[in-house]
Amino acid sequence: TLTRNLKPFVIEGWVALTEIADARSRLVSITLKGRKKQEAAEALWRNAQCRINELLGAENVSLLSQALDQSIDKLLKELS
Repeated sequence: TLTRNLKPFVIEGWVALTEIADARSRLVSITLKGRKKQEAAEALWRNAQCRINELLGAENVSLLSQALDQSIDKLLKELS
């Protein structure tokens, strides 16, 4: 369930779950600590993307991304 999958984030204090009127539902919100973690992760991701572009070249990264998107589309069509 989503609640079970979010548990590690709740334990770390990155996400808060709040009960609402419907006992089967929860309100999920990101905490300040979670927002800071997200910002740090985004900075790391940008750095990694820049490094990949430097190593492979932007054109090759673009071609790789296109090939992956096409492959995923084909697999999803096959599975549906």
